[in-house]
Amino acid sequence: MSNEYPSPRVFISYAWGNDAIKQWVLDFSTHLRNTGIDVTLDQWSLIPGDRTALFMEGAVRENNFVLIIGSEKYKEKSESRIGGVGYEGDIMTAEVLENADQRKFIPLIRSGDSKTAIPSWLSGKYYLDFSDDSKYEDNFDELVQTLLGIRNVAPPLGKIPEKYRIAMEKMDAMNEQSTEENITLPVETVPLSIKPDLNYYGPIPKIEAELIWHRGGRAPKGYSDKNPTKVDETGRLVASIGAGSKPIIHWQLDWHFDFVVHNSSSFPAVNILIKSVGVAHFRYLEKLPEVNNIQPFQNIALKADYLQMIESNHQVADEIMKFKIPQKLEGLVLEISYQNEQREEFTTLVKVQNNKLVNLIQ
Repeated sequence: MSNEYPSPRVFISYAWGNDAIKQWVLDFSTHLRNTGIDVTLDQWSLIPGDRTALFMEGAVRENNFVLIIGSEKYKEKSESRIGGVGYEGDIMTAEVLENADQRKFIPLIRSGDSKTAIPSWLSGKYYLDFSDDSKYEDNFDELVQTLLGIRNVAPPLGKIPEKYRIAMEKMDAMNEQSTEENITLPVETVPLSIKPDLNYYGPIPKIEAELIWHRGGRAPKGYSDKNPTKVDETGRLVASIGAGSKPIIHWQLDWHFDFVVHNSSSFPAVNILIKSVGVAHFRYLEKLPEVNNIQPFQNIALKADYLQMIESNHQVADEIMKFKIPQKLEGLVLEISYQNEQREEFTTLVKVQNNKLVNLIQ
């Protein structure tokens, strides 16, 4: 009896390392086919005499999903563009660039973890961890639901009940009455390298800042016209990416930080204002409320990020991303002005210098 519903077509991409991984992939693929998933696997479909590159191109482009079996060996080959895995990586990157179908590529970890088993071009994607055999069935069930498009969805959005709406209206009225009052900023729990100076009892607040790297990544934004080209079967001029090549791509590089402002003294700091006055600037720096204060030995963490566009291969992009504070931020200068309770004004300058944030208290 044939399936009542069309079966999703899936290609399995993995790195040959030893007989154990080949056997696991074979058993896994068989399990998927027995569940109604139409799997394309090299162990079944590729025979002597076939053109390997043509098989891989067709498998990546023509299937609905590509399951990437992540391992230390897979990450090494993919990022070094070695062998079939390296060539498949080029094809998959091109597929993402052309079709923007991010959900087509699903990482599955068989050995290692997200840092050691998943290539950088897949970093940040939701993955399923098949490294623990005791959780195999749960992960397999979630995968099949994803492939069949039957995952749970959110129920319809209801209306806010009357009793809550009344409470919200009362809260709005209270907030309107308190807009002129000083706002004490919430204390953030973040790992800090600047420690409060408990012996500091000078006559003024002591404001310092630090920049804590939160996360970063690169995203392809299209092929460069510097790549060699060819005419495809439809007559279009497209980038010609061969096995082992390093295609030139427009990369968007992103860094995300916590910009943490500390009051390292026993005196409150009020009316804090942050201005960017250097030759380099964050793309985004979260604003403080117009009326604000930081109490003694407390801090506030503001979100900040920076973006850089480059036109190069993935290795150059990865080299730039090694810096937790991007080199292009050299020259960033922020002026932090603030007052004590007597409304005397003070200033701290912070600047990026030699890949660090330096405080200069005026």
